[in-house]
Amino acid sequence: MKIVIFILLTVVQFSHEFSVMPGIIHGNETTIQKHPWIVSIQFLGKHFCGGSIISNDTIVTAAHCVTELLVKSYRVVAGITNLNDSASSTKYSVKSFLIHSQYDLEIPRDYDIAILKLSSQLVFSDKVQPIALPSKREMVPEGATVISSGWGVTEMHSDIASDILRDVDLKIINNEICLRKVKEAVTKRMICATGGRTGKDTCEFDSGGPLEYNGTLVGIVSWGRGCGIKNMPGVYTSVARLRPWIDTHAVTQAIISALD
Repeated sequence: MKIVIFILLTVVQFSHEFSVMPGIIHGNETTIQKHPWIVSIQFLGKHFCGGSIISNDTIVTAAHCVTELLVKSYRVVAGITNLNDSASSTKYSVKSFLIHSQYDLEIPRDYDIAILKLSSQLVFSDKVQPIALPSKREMVPEGATVISSGWGVTEMHSDIASDILRDVDLKIINNEICLRKVKEAVTKRMICATGGRTGKDTCEFDSGGPLEYNGTLVGIVSWGRGCGIKNMPGVYTSVARLRPWIDTHAVTQAIISALD
């Protein structure tokens, strides 16, 4: 069992070599009622990634959060602010999943998106709600304020997830500026956001979680060069660019069973 845990953590942490989420560095504690679409994706009871509810049985997350050999043991936890509040949480097993076929194929971290189908339906409440999706042409304007939330680490160089849900305000920057700062490929399937001189950011264990703009899921926490570095942007999967893929596959049954 220790070997299995090591494999999972190695996969997720490797994807964070350039990651974005310091567990919401320089952010604030918040409540699930303010972000009722966010879920905790857990393995053996431990949080390792976030995800967003888009229907009563479908979660969108980052592809690098999904390890095919282990996904049948994942649990999706909805409706909680504090990860230790197990009495108030509802856990769902994963019935099936799909990773984008072009993920990490030609350009590292490109098409970083996956869908999880739950084995039973979510019960909506003030703590559990789906988030709206943007149209494929609905791009977030440069300079717009966006919000990311998660249970990631809250200090640089930490490897411990936050027990309490946190959020952070960031600003969208254009991809050309982002490219010059991160010095890695930034494609049309990516958008960038920064905390500027404040060092606000997202990082370890925030991966897969939402980037929100006016209550719409515009991004998925993907990667970045370090965490909490002043003026260094984080890079997020663009939901608008991949909206057609979501529409095609979120309702199809032609995805891989996690129960085989």
